[in-house]
Parts: sequence; C-alpha cells; structure tokens
Amino acid sequence: MSRRGANWYKREPHAYLGGVRGLTERQHAVYGVVLELIYDGGGRCPDDPKWIAGWFANIGAAAVRRTILELVGLGKLQAEGDMLTNKRAKNEAKTDQELRENRSKTGQKGGKISAELRSQAKENNKIDQPSASTMVQPEKIREDKIRKSTPKPPKGGRDIDSNEFEEWYDCYPRKVAKGAARRAFTKARKRAEQVDLVTAVRAYAAKVAGKDKEFIGYPARWLNGERWLDSDEATGASGEASIEKRVDVAKDWLSRNDDIPTWMDSRETAEMLIKEGYDYEKLRRAGFSLPPRGNVVNIGDAVAEITTVKAVSCNAV
Repeated sequence: MSRRGANWYKREPHAYLGGVRGLTERQHAVYGVVLELIYDGGGRCPDDPKWIAGWFANIGAAAVRRTILELVGLGKLQAEGDMLTNKRAKNEAKTDQELRENRSKTGQKGGKISAELRSQAKENNKIDQPSASTMVQPEKIREDKIRKSTPKPPKGGRDIDSNEFEEWYDCYPRKVAKGAARRAFTKARKRAEQVDLVTAVRAYAAKVAGKDKEFIGYPARWLNGERWLDSDEATGASGEASIEKRVDVAKDWLSRNDDIPTWMDSRETAEMLIKEGYDYEKLRRAGFSLPPRGNVVNIGDAVAEITTVKAVSCNAV
C-alpha cells in the first residue's frame, strides 16, 4: 500500500499506555499495528484481516478478525464500512492530498496578494513618473555635482603633470616626508611655474651642498614657505628664473631625456642653446617651438631666423 498519510505523528506515551492498559497480548499487538496503519493511511485503513495479518508471524487472519471485533467493542477502533479508524488518529492525521491542497490554496492566496502588490507598485510608478520637462532638473543637479567634483586646473589653465613633482623632488637635497611634499607641491604649482620651482630648488640644493641633512628643511616646508621666491634662489621681482638658470635646467634635462616637458618650452631657452652649439633640428624634435629651419645653414642664421619670426609675431599683435 502506498504511503498517503503523515510521515510522523505526535504520540503521547502517557495517553497510549493508558489506552492499552488491560489489553491482552494479542489485542495490544493488533491494536498497535492497526493504529500505525490508520496514521499511515491518513486517518483510516482497510478492514482487511488477511492484509493486516501480514505484519505478524504467529497470528493468522481469523485471529486478527476476532481481535479487531474485540477492539471495536472496547471502543479502541471504529468501523466505517470496510475501513477502520480511530477518533484521535482521524482528527490528527492528514493525507498527502489534503496537505497538497492546503499548500496549493495558501500559494494561490499568496500569489494573488503578490500580484496585487505588483499591480499597485506599477500604478504608483505611473503616478510618480516625471514628465520630460520635470526630468531636466535631476539631470541638471547630476551635471552640477560632476562639475563641482572635477578638479580645477592650476592658475594659468595648465594641468599638473604627475611627473613634475618627481622631477622637482629629485632635485631637493633632502628626501623625507614625500607625501606631505607632494601635497605642498600641488598647491605651489598653482602659484608658480614648474621651471621656476625646479630652478629655485636646484639653486637651493647647490647652496646647502655639504651641509648635514638635519640642517636642511623638509621639502614640504620649503614649498609652503614659498622659498622659490627667495632672492638668492630666484631673480626678478616677479620670482621668474633668469634665462641662464632656465638654460642650465634644460641642459641637465636634455642630457638625460630626448623630449622636453611642456613647461620647459621657451624660445629664449632655445636661442641660448643654439648659441652654445645645440643642434637646431634636435631641439625641434625634443619639443621646442622652433620655426621650420628652411634654408638656415649655420647657427648664426638660425638665431637670426628665430629673431625675425619673433619680431613678425610681435608686429602682428
């Protein structure tokens, strides 16, 4: 017989022992098996003595039939047509079919509620959906946030090259507190050109050469104190480095690199380098803004050509 009832049931030992008290050995055995079959059958089992006797090795079908009649007479079992049942088991046991039906009903109820909630949410979305005109305001707010969060370039409209700090830091005579130095350098670059900072720090390094490191200030302090404006480390009231110092910086750079950074590009620097024997085309390839050489055949002509182009540019302005 296939299982149709509960896989387990609540059994109270005190109630069961009270129920079987006074039964004979055969009555107790048959009652126990039939009770399990009733729970297994979802509250009832067939009144079939031959089938029930199959659970015993020494009790035949006739003896099972007589014992069932005795148990019915004692009120332990109830006969319903060709089925046997028990009052408590009938109330407690549920068939698999009943359980599936209950779960199905519960699921259907939950599904209806879920569908109603989704429908209500959809309606709310329709109500809250902004029109084309009202969508402009959130978009404007988003763009404003992006614009505010975008870092502003330093004064003069130039972005700070990440390599600029490394170049300046390499020249500083004391390598300490690099993180603080980087932050100070970023602020300093908004107030000064790269060439001025590099030229000034090279002059400072030359001045303190040979000194004990403990007598040399931290790089961040040098920058925060705007030491590049010191008279012995910069020239001119504006703090701009002299052309000679610019040329020295360019020479040192070209000795180690083939290309120059944007901040180093200076017509005056290129003129001085050409006068000192640097190749015209090599300087152009390095990144100096020199005019096409044309028919220039010597250094003097090159310098003259630069001067002529510069004069023409000034007259045009």
